[in-house]
Amino acid sequence: MSILGQLVIAISLLVAGFGAGVKWHAGQDAIKENARLELVREQARASRALEQQQSKQVIGAINAARKRETVARSAAADARSELERLRDDLAAIRPNLSSDSLDACRKRADTLAAVFGECSATLEGMAGKADRHASDTLTLEQAWPTQPQPP
Repeated sequence: MSILGQLVIAISLLVAGFGAGVKWHAGQDAIKENARLELVREQARASRALEQQQSKQVIGAINAARKRETVARSAAADARSELERLRDDLAAIRPNLSSDSLDACRKRADTLAAVFGECSATLEGMAGKADRHASDTLTLEQAWPTQPQPP
């Protein structure tokens, strides 16, 4: 084989080796790009899962608030009905007070004192519940997830 033939073979091998090296690097770059894209996809999945969890949490909180509002409205309506009944009872008693005996007036006073005591106890309990509710609300607001602030 002549020098020219050997030179052609050497150049062919050099070009083939160079081409193989380029293909190998391109393959490595593609592998790295695929890994990067998979990481981006995984981060997007995690972000969507977090958003869905937070959305469920918010929807649950809203539904619970609606239930509490319904219960509070019902309790307020019951209290108004009871108040109207007591007003009517007191209004019916007034005209007869002058003709009632002292013992009957005392019994009515005792009954009214008992009713007033029950009302006071109920209002104290309601105030305690309101205080606990305010505390729970503050706790939830403080515990609510927030987005980290960029430095």
